[in-house]
Amino acid sequence: MGTASNVVALYLVCTKSRKDLTQYKKLLIIFLVSDLFYTLLQDLLKPIIVVSGELFLIFSSGSIDSKVLLSTYCGCVSMSFVIISFNFVFRALAISKKRHALSRLDWRKLLIICLCFLVEAAVWGALTHTQFAFEQSYEQSAREYFISILRDFPKDPVNELIIFGGNKEGGISKGIIITIIFVETVVSVSVGAIIYSSVFIIKRLSSDAVSNTWRAFHKQLFVSLLVQLLIPCFLLYIPCGIFVIVPFLGLSPSYTTPTWLLTTVFAVYPIVDPLAIIFLIGDYRSALIEIGRKFMLPFPKQRNRVGTILGVLSNFTALYLVCTKSRKELSEYRKLLILFLITDLIFTAVQELLKPIAVVDGKLFLIYRSGEKQSQLWLSLYCGLIAISFTIFAFHFMYRAYSISSESLTQIKLNSRKLTMIITIFMCEFLASAFVCYVFLAYEPSYYPKLSSYFATQNRKLPANIEHAFLILVSYDENGNLRWDNLIGIILLFSIIAIAAIVIIVSAVHITKTLMYVKIMSARSRKMHTQLFTALLVQVCIPCVLLYIPCSFYFITPFLLPDTVHTPPWLITTLYSWYPIIDPLAIIFMIADYRRALLRWFGMARMIPSQ
Repeated sequence: MGTASNVVALYLVCTKSRKDLTQYKKLLIIFLVSDLFYTLLQDLLKPIIVVSGELFLIFSSGSIDSKVLLSTYCGCVSMSFVIISFNFVFRALAISKKRHALSRLDWRKLLIICLCFLVEAAVWGALTHTQFAFEQSYEQSAREYFISILRDFPKDPVNELIIFGGNKEGGISKGIIITIIFVETVVSVSVGAIIYSSVFIIKRLSSDAVSNTWRAFHKQLFVSLLVQLLIPCFLLYIPCGIFVIVPFLGLSPSYTTPTWLLTTVFAVYPIVDPLAIIFLIGDYRSALIEIGRKFMLPFPKQRNRVGTILGVLSNFTALYLVCTKSRKELSEYRKLLILFLITDLIFTAVQELLKPIAVVDGKLFLIYRSGEKQSQLWLSLYCGLIAISFTIFAFHFMYRAYSISSESLTQIKLNSRKLTMIITIFMCEFLASAFVCYVFLAYEPSYYPKLSSYFATQNRKLPANIEHAFLILVSYDENGNLRWDNLIGIILLFSIIAIAAIVIIVSAVHITKTLMYVKIMSARSRKMHTQLFTALLVQVCIPCVLLYIPCSFYFITPFLLPDTVHTPPWLITTLYSWYPIIDPLAIIFMIADYRRALLRWFGMARMIPSQ
């Protein structure tokens, strides 16, 4: 996904950049190429970054065990920050001239810039390789850690591990001090360049001496650059900084971070970061929308019906397998799986009946039906149905956490009383979310100008019962004042989902620790619970990508980027229609009992090992 995201961005930057971006696109290409190299290293090494007591460890879980490549990987992580700081400096230089593309980047300048990036990465990698080296004093703690995660200790730890101890006898070594000074220098210079350039750009954009067209063009480039900076800050630099600092805090030797935590966060970065370029720069966003329109336009009715049929087929297949092919240990958990699949089927049916369309058009957020009949009530219930899926996942995680902690590890009974209580909680959350949508996303007469303008662009007529037809909000009024009532409604919706998210995170951490450290669990039981936990993680990742993240983007964008984002009607509808098709496949293919049963139907059971 990281490769696909960067390749799409590269294609758009190389082929769809306007003349004004001729120079700046060269820096964008450098940034995306470095992202692709990072993705390649990430896939080859599959690095695991952990803190265990006073030890900081990086080791490879991929096909190559090489400290040199791990050090290169660390240098590549640091280089992205320097590249982004150069982008800020270039934008400040370009915007300081009346002709906003005057700063030319000929091959000599580009060569110097690339050399600066490579030198910084090489120095960072060299310091990591030499100063974070394995020593005999680390061996006992490192061996204990590898035993705790059920992995063999490296045969050649000197050439396979990046490691350092926080509280080493004799204090911090000179090498570590030199490394810290270098890091501080690089970070300080880069942050200083970013802050100075940002202040200059903001002042320039606020000037009355520039045209509105010029201001709008450079504003979107600046906003895109800020988002490009924030994404690695939250996915790379801040998590990495915390992990490096923690060994010096003198925490308990038993404190250990999960092996998947930072690795997963780092893996998400190359997927997400190019999206800021694609979706926040108008030329690339429009080009991608046009490509999508050409791809999606043929046979729309047949396409929708095929999606519905595939969703129903996928869920019914999973339902049959769960009901008939579950082993005895899953006799209770399958009840939750059945509840999940039934709600998935209901979601598919409602999706087909309503055919909802959600759009952002500047300050306007709107949900309406694709047909002539409109209903605010049904659209509110549809939104409640989306919200309830996250609560269902929270119960799945909580059940798995409780079952893995019990003495029998699986025998937590879900009798009729408990199931009734669980369903009642689901219904309460469903009605609460639907109520918030109905009340806070209701039509107001002040919305009419923006609503009629949008429908005119879509060549559609407004319905007669406009007061009870849509879910709609406008983020700012005509005077540019924030609509706090609408913002409160969005915060309430996010608060409902946040409770479920907290339950999922706490349960996932508990399950991970239990699978890693509990010794009384048999190998068979550990394998089964690991399999179920992995399937559940994939199950929750699918709606995160296809439901919750797009939905959050649509809700937040009118407040954060007013008059900037204009989404096509088909975009989120297409993502939502894929969800009920894909999500049951995680149950079918990641739980061995169901996977083998399905493969037997096609005579392929011997082709794929049970593991």
